[in-house]
Amino acid sequence: MSKLEYLDENYKLHVIDGENEGVPEGWILVPEEAEVYSEFADRKIFLKFNEEIVFGYIKDVFEILPIWSKKEIVVDRKSRILWIRKMKEYLVERDGKYELVEAYHLDGGVEVPENAEVYFKFYDGNNFLTFKENLAFISTGFGYMIHHLTKIGIMENKDRILWQRNPSLNDQYAEIEEVRQNNIDSILSERQSQYGCYEDVAKTTRDILKALRIGNYENMPAPHQEALHMIASKMARLVHGDANHLDSWVDIGGYSKLIVNLIEGSK
Repeated sequence: MSKLEYLDENYKLHVIDGENEGVPEGWILVPEEAEVYSEFADRKIFLKFNEEIVFGYIKDVFEILPIWSKKEIVVDRKSRILWIRKMKEYLVERDGKYELVEAYHLDGGVEVPENAEVYFKFYDGNNFLTFKENLAFISTGFGYMIHHLTKIGIMENKDRILWQRNPSLNDQYAEIEEVRQNNIDSILSERQSQYGCYEDVAKTTRDILKALRIGNYENMPAPHQEALHMIASKMARLVHGDANHLDSWVDIGGYSKLIVNLIEGSK
């Protein structure tokens, strides 16, 4: 049974088996090989391309459109494009390796199902797989069904992987962000074991500084005030975290030494 393509009122593509029977009113029959449906002057027209040459569907045939002599002119007028056919993915074998290409139709190529991640050599033939967490799903022609092999089991058989989709930039960025976030969480956990709860340290630091804001504090030079601030922070870490954390004691002495150097250098 033949399949026909239609655009609905929102220019969404539908594929229907059989003839025109049962097609909702207002749907538009898409001619074979049509790649674009676009506004053209005072009407709408289906277009196809032969490399850079533009053909319009006029009186049931595709004819060259001299006014739109190049494909780039059509593509540049995005506001006029009502529908554009999505290219399909195909695998092409070259020198014993499979390469991914995009085309509207490619004779001799292996069409790649949507969401496929791996083309795998099984004992009874080759097939596409996709993964969710550690589960493997095999393409059936009607979607995917779960496979008895796991993702780890598939990936361990590298010699049987004929093609594997390279992760997109978004996937790579997401993976980098996940690693970065895990590192941040690990660092924060380590710091809390050394210094105590951040909220407690912050409150105690403020309490110490509040106690210091008497007498001549407001007239002290900025370096002196900042040194007291940093020392207060180190003191708070010691009382809420590891009291034997050597770096905190060394830092207290270091900030004190900075002020000593400033005072001695001004004499």
